[in-house]
Amino acid sequence: MENQEDRFETFRTWFLDNGGVFGKDVDLQYEPARGLHLCTSSDSALQSNDCIVSCPRSLTLSSINAVEGNDAFVNRFDNGAIPSLILFRFYLVEQYQLGRLSFWWPYINILPNPLTEHPFETPLYYNDEDMRWIRGTSLEHSTRKMEESWRQEHAEGLHRLQHIHHHRYPCSNTELFASSMTRNKLHTACAIAMILQKQYLDILAKNVDLPAWPKNARQFYAARYRRGQIMILQAVVQSVITNLQGLTGLDPDGSRDRRVLRLDHVLKAGPRDFLSDFRALLHVGLGTRNADRIQQRGSVDTVFTLWLCGLRLWTLATADTNHSLSVRAELPTRTAQWVSFVCKTYGQVSEIGRRWATMPASNEGESLVEGCLSMIQVATVKNPQSLYNHPAATSGLLLWCFRVILEESFMCPGLEGQAGEENDEIMLFLEQGA
Repeated sequence: MENQEDRFETFRTWFLDNGGVFGKDVDLQYEPARGLHLCTSSDSALQSNDCIVSCPRSLTLSSINAVEGNDAFVNRFDNGAIPSLILFRFYLVEQYQLGRLSFWWPYINILPNPLTEHPFETPLYYNDEDMRWIRGTSLEHSTRKMEESWRQEHAEGLHRLQHIHHHRYPCSNTELFASSMTRNKLHTACAIAMILQKQYLDILAKNVDLPAWPKNARQFYAARYRRGQIMILQAVVQSVITNLQGLTGLDPDGSRDRRVLRLDHVLKAGPRDFLSDFRALLHVGLGTRNADRIQQRGSVDTVFTLWLCGLRLWTLATADTNHSLSVRAELPTRTAQWVSFVCKTYGQVSEIGRRWATMPASNEGESLVEGCLSMIQVATVKNPQSLYNHPAATSGLLLWCFRVILEESFMCPGLEGQAGEENDEIMLFLEQGA
């Protein structure tokens, strides 16, 4: 069996004998540490326009070589009805199988080969232990997609092949087919951050049974890739979260954007009388007005729905001169503009049946509306002067509010240092208040 040095010397001779040229003082050499490389002497007088190496077109192995003047090979594949790139890969496999009988053998013999003592170091040749180092990374996904694509191409070529050369290909040879913020912008940023955060956590979750240290070159490079992707994902997610923290007032050095509302903002923002009735309703119905407890109990949708319901009732009541709320303070301009916007966008409450008639029934929505209505009934018995003791406080209004919140809100990653889906939170952006 030829050693590496002999294979490279055979290639060098073949290259020169078939029209290849090395420039003056340039030669092709092989060293175990550096592989095959061009070199020149330290005292060489090479100039910027001097020829380093010249390779004739007849020595460039491509799909053109496989097609031109090779009708016997092409016609094996259903009269040539196959993409040229796939055809070329089969041609390369055949030339490999021919061995020394192939004109191209001196070149093919120096290529990386899984059957030699120097196998491929690329992920397609990773074994199960090697693959553990890239689990959860985008490289794992792209590797599997590439392998799937090449196997499909291999299957297509075999399907079209009419007469197969008597040398059969080993199965392993398949792999030789070798700054102005808008709601939409904020929503997109949050969605991207959540996707990247999930990928980051998925990678970390696979650290449990990972060996303490790579055992071979493949694992070393995979570990380096894994570590790099973790660092990139962590940096990008943290950058987005830091910006979101600034928008929501969690960054002590930043100023909050009043158009952005989290749960804790909803619990504290609004006229005093509005907040008094709203918070009293939550205390009666949920037994708490604490944002963390509401989040833990999964009642955030309920709170946002009741909040919007209260805002709508407030605007109706303050516009009614016969209502006791008519003399109370108006909503903040930004909030009032947003309420007006959603009323125009989503229609009046009486239109809700027509607007969402095509939407599938939601047991969760119906259950939430029933719960909200029960909370209002109990709270208004205790406090008849409550904002929520209004003829418009019906299941229809609550369903309308639930649908609006469902459409206008979006999820964002947890902003207080805790990652994971269980810490994701609902956010609103009052775009019409800009």
